[in-house]
Amino acid sequence: MADMQQPYYQPQPKPRSRWWIPFAIVVSIVGGMFLMVIVLGVGIASFIGKSSSGFSSSSSDKVKVEENSVLNLNFGPYGVHEYTNATFVFGGDKQGVSLLDVLTAIHAAKDDPKIKGIFYQPSGPVGFAKQREIIQALEEFRASGKFIMAYLPGGSEKDYYFAAAADSIYMPEEATFEFNGFGGTSIFLKDMFDKIGVQWTVIQREDYKSAGEMFSRSNFSAPARQEVRELLDQRNEEFIADVARLRHLEPSAVRAMLNRGIYNPDSLLQNHLIDHFATDLQVKENLKARVYGSDSGNKKVHMVDLESYASYARDHNKAPMEKGKAIAIIYGSGTIRSGRSTGVSEEIASGSWVRDLRKAADDDDINAIILRIDSPGGSVQASDEMYQEILRAKAKKPVYASMSDVAASGGYYMAMACDTIVAYPESITGSIGVIAAIPNFSKTMTKLGIGVDTITSSPAALFMNPLMPLNDRDHQHLEDIIQSFYQRFLERVAQGRHSTPEKIREVARGRVWTGKAAQEHGLVDVLGGLYSTLDLVKKRIGVSADKRVRIVMYPEKEDGITILLRLLKIKKDDDDEADDSDARIAQQSMALAVDAYVKAQSPAWQDAWKQLPDTFREQAEYALQLAIISKKEQALAALPWTMDIH
Repeated sequence: MADMQQPYYQPQPKPRSRWWIPFAIVVSIVGGMFLMVIVLGVGIASFIGKSSSGFSSSSSDKVKVEENSVLNLNFGPYGVHEYTNATFVFGGDKQGVSLLDVLTAIHAAKDDPKIKGIFYQPSGPVGFAKQREIIQALEEFRASGKFIMAYLPGGSEKDYYFAAAADSIYMPEEATFEFNGFGGTSIFLKDMFDKIGVQWTVIQREDYKSAGEMFSRSNFSAPARQEVRELLDQRNEEFIADVARLRHLEPSAVRAMLNRGIYNPDSLLQNHLIDHFATDLQVKENLKARVYGSDSGNKKVHMVDLESYASYARDHNKAPMEKGKAIAIIYGSGTIRSGRSTGVSEEIASGSWVRDLRKAADDDDINAIILRIDSPGGSVQASDEMYQEILRAKAKKPVYASMSDVAASGGYYMAMACDTIVAYPESITGSIGVIAAIPNFSKTMTKLGIGVDTITSSPAALFMNPLMPLNDRDHQHLEDIIQSFYQRFLERVAQGRHSTPEKIREVARGRVWTGKAAQEHGLVDVLGGLYSTLDLVKKRIGVSADKRVRIVMYPEKEDGITILLRLLKIKKDDDDEADDSDARIAQQSMALAVDAYVKAQSPAWQDAWKQLPDTFREQAEYALQLAIISKKEQALAALPWTMDIH
């Protein structure tokens, strides 16, 4: 392998499995409950196996790459994520492959004589902004003279995007494909809630802050429709330009194809969107010929996956390491809420995130911090908690924000405290505003014939009581609270962007911007991806471009058993309050076992849920997340689901 200046980081050690600990604890606590022990034991075994499989290989687990290998650009069923230590109890893992691993593998393969080419086949989802950074890396790989082959058994624009970077695209003659443009959909729940008597009071600052409209409206408001339309148009134009460039077509021709819609392989071939018809077996034979030429015979093509090859590339990187310098990357992906992370879902729990940031800020061996943000927002309270900690860290060392696909609302609240904000041109950001979403069940009580009576010591004692109608006085009080949150949001953006609240309000109003537009309006400093952010930070701390630098990533990797022990309240974080009672542990153990047993006995419900359209399920889950957060923290800074455009 030729000497490389990249990738930037060395793998962290893999956590050691401690399978015997939960076994001993479970046996001692739940011993007499035979059925529940079995269910829990099955869950633990699954948990151990799945947690270890999702983590990057450590440097001690040497990966061997054969001569005449091909890098398999397959992202797995869960696609490309930023970075997570989340493992899902009893439900399999949802790890996917990290963006940094993907970029590391492609850049390293370009200079590795053992890697002859790249093979792409559609797999899990990848966000639009991350797609474009990966495509840029693929273009650099192809410019080296090596081949990229793609096979499309079906799919849509998101699958075709990566294939367009290939020099040869194959497709079965009998297949279906959607090449018909982009659209955004949103579910609106007002009419359903009206039927059951639930009334939502939604207060938004300002007119573009439309996340709560899923509860209060039956369709898009004019501002919401406008901003979604603008995002759709930009995405469409960028897709057209990229496909035209990569396939050597006129942009007008690509636009015409999208406008009329193409759904069959014959039309794709006639319009030069693919190169050949081929079956799966024929593609494998063609791939072998690309590697060995006409003398392929019975030779074998060695396929290497992204995660393994990224580990191999780091172990074989000959570029010198800058000693005494390190950069921390603190990842934040998902909806923002207060409290500690459970480790079993993708979320930003402010308590855990703040703890990680404080570790990095107080570590004298770390010279700078990158906050990698991929979040539509969430709780205002949690966002402010993280904002305050970023200010503390910034007083000690440089702190950069690197926006992924989405860093808006609460996600922008985090970024605005940083020294420098870097965003993809396609990042969805801004949405500087606040909403309150308050459900009221008084009409539901009436429908059910349930009486509600009250006794109070003061006129405001039942403020926002969900069983009582919201009167004018309470409504105005809520308006005042939300306005104070919004004004403070404007003031803090103004402070971070060296502006005034009045000027910031002109580009705020809850409006969503792309990274490119945000830079034009002064909300973002630099356009670029994860690698370019690392380049900027290396330069900032005095590391030359030809040297590597140690990367420390947060949250720290945990094996599944550590997460399980914390769920059972057996393992506590160092600064958690003690809660070691046997009754509490047994209660948690039994609840977990019962939950697993019920799920195992209800495959019909799970199958029915899975059969629903992805968009509906994802929007429903997001709406539920916001509703749960709003129970505890009524003020939210969150995007509407429609910002996730398909």
